[in-house]
Amino acid sequence: MAVVSTLPPIERRCKAIIFDLDDTLVPTSAIDKGAVAAAASLAASLDPTAVASAGGEEELIERFRALLKAEPFPPAVEDGPGGSATPVSVACWRTTLWARSIWPATSPSTAPPALPPSASDPTAEVVRCILLANGGAEGERGGDGTVAEDKVAWAKRVHDTWCEGRLSSFRFPAPVAGLVRELRGAGYALAVLTNGHSDVQRPKLAACGAADLFESQDRLVVAGDFPAMKPDPGVFLAAAAAAGVGVGDAIMVGDSLRCDVGGGNAAGCLATVWVKSCPSLAPPEPEQQQQQQQQQQQQGGGGGGGEGGGAAAAAAVAPATSFWDGAGDDQQTPTYSIDSVLDLWSVLRQLA
Repeated sequence: MAVVSTLPPIERRCKAIIFDLDDTLVPTSAIDKGAVAAAASLAASLDPTAVASAGGEEELIERFRALLKAEPFPPAVEDGPGGSATPVSVACWRTTLWARSIWPATSPSTAPPALPPSASDPTAEVVRCILLANGGAEGERGGDGTVAEDKVAWAKRVHDTWCEGRLSSFRFPAPVAGLVRELRGAGYALAVLTNGHSDVQRPKLAACGAADLFESQDRLVVAGDFPAMKPDPGVFLAAAAAAGVGVGDAIMVGDSLRCDVGGGNAAGCLATVWVKSCPSLAPPEPEQQQQQQQQQQQQGGGGGGGEGGGAAAAAAVAPATSFWDGAGDDQQTPTYSIDSVLDLWSVLRQLA
């Protein structure tokens, strides 16, 4: 006689996984490194004298990176006594960052459209004209006619080369895409929560096909669309809702201790997972691939939607310890830390 169990099925504690995008699922820093180098090379070909006199391509790259880190998005520019803001597109603003990097001698910290023409400050005048054009025409001649219009066009070409280089290479490494499919097949609800301006992040999400991989555009949450970005708890609540669960049923997986771990902890996520690195786009070397296959066999197969198993996978998970990301005075402690997102199954086993 068959025995029928009357016990209710065991519910999984973790019902959803919220992923950071940049340098968690996609190696953004490595992709951007190549794109910036290509743009700097173009700048050197357009104005070799200026680039050489300012330290060469490497110095140009360092200046641009510093400006992009300090001023990634356009500030609100007040226009007139009423305080109305003059909108400046992200593309226009970042074109000015390239201009200030190529011709750095007299570049101002900010350059609103109201900046008066100045023959003694040609870089400020180029920046002013870029802002006046705001992504439209190739530039406008200043009031005193001293602006070299070709510099405005050159800055735009350099910026566009950088953007095109980033997007053309922006994709999920094959093992990461495979992991996401496995997690979907295992019944986990998935969402992406990424910081940044929507004008920057939406094209990246489109370039890597995130809506197809995560099965819905609605599960791709760009924090720049909200009043405050990560680590603000509100965007984590929105991402959990996009996945169809409460935030206490979701884990947050990301590479930033301050934004992903600190924000996930503050929002009340079931757990936070800090990833130390992002898989490369390059295919693994044959020897490395063989080692990965041997490890999967030792774990009991791997792939096919399975959660893996065994000591090798468990060893990838470090116990909760205190970390600092250098971005502030608050100590951020992840529930788990793993070498890369590919080790996530070992965390999920512990949460089962």
